[in-house]
Amino acid sequence: MALAKPQKSMRELDMIRGKMLVAAATKEELADFLTYVTTLESLVEEASSEDFYGTDGWQHRIGLD
Repeated sequence: MALAKPQKSMRELDMIRGKMLVAAATKEELADFLTYVTTLESLVEEASSEDFYGTDGWQHRIGLD
C-alpha cells in the first residue's frame, strides 16, 4: 500500500500557480495542484448541498473559521 503524499501548503500551491502562469511547472507540480483543486471542488459541492452554516458555511466546513 502506497503512502499518501503530504498535502502542499498554501505557499507551495501559490508558487506552483506562479510557475504555471509562466509555463515553468513540472508535471508533478501540475498534478499536485489539480489534486488540490479537485479536493476543494468536492468539499464545496458537499458544503453547498448541505449548507447548515449559512453563507460562510464552506469556510467552516474546511476549517478556516
